[in-house]
Amino acid sequence: MQQLTVDQTLYQHAVALGAVANAPPKNVLLQALGPHAEVEAEIRLLYVEPGDVYLVCSDGLHGMVDDAQIARILAATAAADLAPACRSLLECANANGGRDNVTAVLARFEA
Repeated sequence: MQQLTVDQTLYQHAVALGAVANAPPKNVLLQALGPHAEVEAEIRLLYVEPGDVYLVCSDGLHGMVDDAQIARILAATAAADLAPACRSLLECANANGGRDNVTAVLARFEA
């Protein structure tokens, strides 16, 4: 697994600067769709291989399920049906405490 993006929050900005001693709350967004007319999109070129799986998720998932657990669930998923893996990720987050809303979207690149 490889993380492609980071949260666009004041907390993550402080972490990137190494200022974690007095870090701000984790829920202060730097950008969001809706409140302002413009957002600065993060765009990058990725090289994909057939079979690559992409997970887009909220902190309700990545904050409750560790990377190894996510990797095991994704590795066990069938190529033709990502829905069971998505359900497993959501169930795992809730079983681990589910302290926040959980969003997960899976997509697989096919040739």
